[in-house]
Amino acid sequence: MESTNCIICNKSSFDIFKLLEFDNKKFTLVKCLKCSLVFLNPRLSESDIGKYYNENYKPFQKKKNFINSIYKIIRYINFYIKKKIIIEYVGKNKNNLDIGSGDSFFSKKLNDLGWVSSSYDKFNPCDTDIKSLLKLNKKSFNSITIWHSIEHMYDINSVFKNVNNILSDSGFLFIACPNIDSKEVDYLNNNWAAYDLPRHIYHFNYNSMSIFLEKHGFTIEGVKNLKIDTFYNIFMSRNTNALYKILILFRCFVNQLINIKKSSSLVYVCKKI
Repeated sequence: MESTNCIICNKSSFDIFKLLEFDNKKFTLVKCLKCSLVFLNPRLSESDIGKYYNENYKPFQKKKNFINSIYKIIRYINFYIKKKIIIEYVGKNKNNLDIGSGDSFFSKKLNDLGWVSSSYDKFNPCDTDIKSLLKLNKKSFNSITIWHSIEHMYDINSVFKNVNNILSDSGFLFIACPNIDSKEVDYLNNNWAAYDLPRHIYHFNYNSMSIFLEKHGFTIEGVKNLKIDTFYNIFMSRNTNALYKILILFRCFVNQLINIKKSSSLVYVCKKI
């Protein structure tokens, strides 16, 4: 295990946010006293985390079972929601890079629709066509998508330096990640599936994401949500009665209608400053 400072302000002053347990191991989430980022500290080293990205990790799984079938259905639905969001800002059939692409599902589907989409995943290079962000040309992409992968990035500051370099000046950056301010956290407490220990090392809310993006030369132009993520995170959460999950789901959808910043996942639509 390794200790780390805040990735945004590099401070080492924090409070304990939550004590969690997974796979008979204890983990601590802390909250930065300056910028409010919640992160895992201490955490597994990058050389040790790889064993948690094996064939049992859902985005990499190829075996057929009920849970994986549900996951794939949700992934298909989310694809069309994400595509609609991208088209709203950049139009159709553009040049896209998907970072943290898993098995490249998103890029492959875009390419089938006439886009030119490349994929990059540090933990799954065999299924991606980009092996290094450093070798890409400056300002070469109309859009860059980071779907539920920013929370995994050990080299996050390096990645975003490259993102700023390779995104065109008129392009858009789309980031989706779990929201630590989501209403379901209040109900599910330690059982929230999106803690996803020990892979999720950062937990952003709107404010901490805004500060992080400004550090790397981006501003938030808009914010959307992925409502189906609420269903997934609630029903995949452990140690919770099924009827209670249904009640939570209803309450969370109502809260999202009132305040989108209470959504399970947020999609940040970003441009260069």
